[in-house]
Amino acid sequence: MLSSGYSPAQIVANTAALLWNWVASAFGASALIALALMAAIWFGGESLDINGYKPFAATSHRVIALLIVFICWLIGVVFVRWRTRGLKPPGPEKPVVQDPVELEIEAMRQSFRNAVKTIRTKWTGEERGRQTLYTLPWYVVMGPPAVGKTSLLAASDMKFPLAHLLGLESFKSIKLTVEPQYWVTNDSVLFDLPGAWLRPASQKAGAETGKTRESRLWNAFSALLTEHRPRRPINGVILVLDICELMRTTEEERGNLAASIHGRLVEMSEALGTRFTIHMVVNKIDHLLGFRDYFQQFSKLDRLAPFGFSFDVYDELHADAWRDTFATDFAAFMERVNDDLIDRLYAQRDLTARKNIYMFTRQLSAAGVVLQHFLVDCLQADRFSTPPLVRGLYFTTTKQEGVPFNALLARISRDYALPAPVMPAYSGLSQPYFLARLFADAIFTEAGLAGDNKIVERRKMIAVNSTGMAAAVALITLGFYLFEAYCDNAARAASVVARTRDFVTLPQGVDASGEVALLRPAMDAIRDATTVFPDWRTKYHLLDYVALYQGHRIGPAVEKVYATLLAERFLPALAAQVKDRIIALGRDDVTRDEDERLNLLRVYLLMGDKAKRDALDARPDAKGAPSKLGTRAIETWFSERWQGAYQGQGQVQDSLNGHLAHALEVSDVTVALHQPVIDAARADFAKVDRTQRILRRLERIAEMQHPVPVSFRKEIGPAFDLIFDQGSSTPLQGRDIQIPFLYTKKGFHEFFVPQNEQISAIVVEDAWVIGERDTIAYSPEDLAAFRDGVLKRYVSTYIGVWDQAVNVLDITAMRNLDHAIAVLENVTGPANGIGRLLMLIKANSVVYEPKTTELRKDQPIKALDNTITPFDPNEAEGLRIVRRFDPLARIVTATGTGRPYMEEIVAKVGAVETYLREIRAGEASSKPLALERARERATLQGTTDPISDLEKVGVNQPLPLNRIIEKLAAQSWKVVLEAARLDLQAVWQGEVYRSFSVSLANKYPFRKNTQEEVTLDEFQTFFGPQGTFDRFFTNYLANFVDFSTHKSKIIDRQSIEIRPEFLSELDKLRQIRAIYFDAKGAPSLRYQVEPLSLSNTAGAAILNIEGQLVPYRHGPAQTYTILWPNASTTRNNASSLTVTGRSNGAISHSGVWSSFRLIDAARVTDVRGPADPVEMVFSVNGVNALYAIRALAPVNPFREQPLMHLRVPETL
Repeated sequence: MLSSGYSPAQIVANTAALLWNWVASAFGASALIALALMAAIWFGGESLDINGYKPFAATSHRVIALLIVFICWLIGVVFVRWRTRGLKPPGPEKPVVQDPVELEIEAMRQSFRNAVKTIRTKWTGEERGRQTLYTLPWYVVMGPPAVGKTSLLAASDMKFPLAHLLGLESFKSIKLTVEPQYWVTNDSVLFDLPGAWLRPASQKAGAETGKTRESRLWNAFSALLTEHRPRRPINGVILVLDICELMRTTEEERGNLAASIHGRLVEMSEALGTRFTIHMVVNKIDHLLGFRDYFQQFSKLDRLAPFGFSFDVYDELHADAWRDTFATDFAAFMERVNDDLIDRLYAQRDLTARKNIYMFTRQLSAAGVVLQHFLVDCLQADRFSTPPLVRGLYFTTTKQEGVPFNALLARISRDYALPAPVMPAYSGLSQPYFLARLFADAIFTEAGLAGDNKIVERRKMIAVNSTGMAAAVALITLGFYLFEAYCDNAARAASVVARTRDFVTLPQGVDASGEVALLRPAMDAIRDATTVFPDWRTKYHLLDYVALYQGHRIGPAVEKVYATLLAERFLPALAAQVKDRIIALGRDDVTRDEDERLNLLRVYLLMGDKAKRDALDARPDAKGAPSKLGTRAIETWFSERWQGAYQGQGQVQDSLNGHLAHALEVSDVTVALHQPVIDAARADFAKVDRTQRILRRLERIAEMQHPVPVSFRKEIGPAFDLIFDQGSSTPLQGRDIQIPFLYTKKGFHEFFVPQNEQISAIVVEDAWVIGERDTIAYSPEDLAAFRDGVLKRYVSTYIGVWDQAVNVLDITAMRNLDHAIAVLENVTGPANGIGRLLMLIKANSVVYEPKTTELRKDQPIKALDNTITPFDPNEAEGLRIVRRFDPLARIVTATGTGRPYMEEIVAKVGAVETYLREIRAGEASSKPLALERARERATLQGTTDPISDLEKVGVNQPLPLNRIIEKLAAQSWKVVLEAARLDLQAVWQGEVYRSFSVSLANKYPFRKNTQEEVTLDEFQTFFGPQGTFDRFFTNYLANFVDFSTHKSKIIDRQSIEIRPEFLSELDKLRQIRAIYFDAKGAPSLRYQVEPLSLSNTAGAAILNIEGQLVPYRHGPAQTYTILWPNASTTRNNASSLTVTGRSNGAISHSGVWSSFRLIDAARVTDVRGPADPVEMVFSVNGVNALYAIRALAPVNPFREQPLMHLRVPETL
């Protein structure tokens, strides 16, 4: 894989630099500004509001605005590019460096710009401005030093009208210059470059220094050309050569000069980016011997014409074709010269002159070979630069002076080391040859052959194409937009017609419910029709005109239809529903005087009395804003009704609510009321206690003005859901307990007390509803009695609300240790759940701070209870609330010691939390700490008992705190017992079950068909006193299980749940010890064996049990007592049965369990009660011996086989 040579950091840095340069450029900055503006219009234009008008609310308006911004930006970019083409922005100011070359470059820049400025300002032609510089062709005149470039220009017949402004007043006197000279004629602009810039490297003093200087000067000059004429910097190059100098120098010197010229031309081609013409002017042909003799007979007209030849025009692909035709073209030129040779010789009588004429043609012919090789070297095309267009080769002379040069003799003298020939010097009149028409006829006429700068042309083409495409896109978009606007408006109009056509004639005579269901689709359609043309109620703006907007014509008509439908059909149907509901509630004795019917009557009356509704709407709320009580009462009732009628159909509910809100807001129509229904309802409400009715009214007003209740979850915080529960029947998890605002301390002072003082307004309003306003005039005493009665009822309700909310709380059931610790942590930690609950109760129960008030002498004394009320009734009734909840409030109130009692409760709860954390830490370290703590508490052996301490603290606490503390202790003890059960399970599995499974379960006698036996030590270690099972039973299980009842012991109202199956298996384990162990705890089993019968084929049978013989012969039987294990046969613990007679045989087993194996080989024939003997038949070689075995134990192990059937359970 190839590497780019850059590290990732360098790539990122370079990319960041490119992005920064792009952003810092004018194009990038303008593009970002345009994009930001377009984004602001698209995303934020919809919310722009100018005096109620939203110009960009419609999507079409925003699209038009985006197109306008884009087109303006594009036009601006194109204009700036057009204005600044060819102009370089001033670079950053550089520090002054004493660089002589830079000083020369700066001087050249200044002179060049002055010349360009002079040309632009003095030009009087048709094209002015920046195009002035393109009116005249620009040519660069270049050549080696002293070839006569300046003389060539000065001797031509061209006019230089700006010579006095360009420092060429004395151009007739030729001087050697070190910077370009600017020759402005009526037909062109010529740049005469110093010949030193083309001096071959071999002629330079200090090659490296000179090369750097000339290269820098040349590049600076090329940059000036592209700066002022970027599209076509130059039209051509005039290359001036000295024919004698070329013929006089060596091939190496000519090659160096050719390479220098070629390099400069390539540099110019790369810098200018254009293909220019090259005309070669070979100067000083007068130095060739015979020039004057050959041309002295030329007429003046002949001397003005160009002397040379031109090449054909070739494209770039065949740019070097001139090399192939050079020899032919030069031969044709020499043929013309030779054609005149005979005439010249014939006209000349002087032999020397004839010799010189002939010598001139030979030298000119020889110069062709030199010129061909030289020009091929310096003008050859390559694959890496734009090749020049080579046009012609012309010979000139500006004046005849000096000594002629005989190239042939000079070559002979150099080859043969002879003295150079001496030639006579020129004398007489000197005049230019072949110059007058050279520029006008041969060079300037081909100015149009030069190509334009490809880069500039490409940019111009891109700009033109981009502008055209943008204009086309804009026109197409505008046309498309107008078409879409027309289609959109037509579609909207058609949609309005389609929506309203089917609802002109609606059925009549439908009941109220059916009327609303029938009208809803019609109202939805017509309301949607009003929104088909959005914002038609706003002013008509220019963008609406462009969008062919028709909403101002159609919108009012549709709105009128909609308003008519609401006023004439919808509102009367709703009023009929209210009336029917009032009648229905009046038929039931329970609901006849309920608030629902009173509220319905109020809604019904408000629908028929707009003045009263407006008065209620204008009544200010607590913040001084209009309360909208009248409108809200109507909307609330219908919203609740529709929510029940259309449950799960939110769209239908929103639709009906929207129609109702619109009807109440914009319609002035009131519905006709049915007076008998009103009178009947009022008669029923006149029987209701006024204080109760007033309090209900206050509750409704408070709920409307303060709909946010006090939330226990919000006030207590996240600990509420974690700590509290609503009891075992209804879990509180995920629910909340909320207290209406009216029954809070803030509601008491800020709402109830002011409203109770102004109760006359509510009384009057209720009187208006029940029809008492015109028949009963309330006196101040009546209003005072109303206020007192409402106050008492309010305080009682206040206490009841808080009692119900507080008493329903209970501690959540703790699932495990982690949950219990989390619950306790939210009690003791920063969450402080119980403390915040009590603080919430205190904050809303202490509505007045108890204080001592001095009695006034004129204070009235109540006759009934002889108590004095030295303060206002509000405070007196408020202290009832204080007294009721004072026991709870005192818990979080600082006492004389400065600490509230709640801190002691929290400390006790914290001790329980620490107790549980220690148990959990023990679980993490695999210690049965929960089991140890439960055993200590069950046996009352622990040094501390935080759970009991917490229970004692909660005994004398007020409700519900005592219940909460008791539940905390009980739940904590419950999770301890649950953890203890897990520990008990772990101990059982680790010590008992594992020991039995590994050491006993797969051995005899617990597994019948196995050779491996349990040793007596293993048997005693597991089943004996202080054995594995006995330790588990005594140390752990006996503390939690009552084996007399086979149930778990109740310890502090809690117990460890153990499966009955497990307890049953434990009985079998305990029974094994009773059977197989004696009083001293040693393995011992005593049983009796009595022979009963023997087959006739045998004479005798001897049963040997570990050395204890039980012989039997036919006849009376004798009972023998057997001891297992037999202590007298420690070395011989084999057991066998031997029969003798006609059939002999024996059964034999060895080992400590040999007797049991022998008995297992018998077949049980008779089984009776648990203590009765078991009859068994032994078969030996067909002889049957019958024995009766009776155990001297509560249970006969040979009948029950407890060891063989023992199954130790894995889990409790």
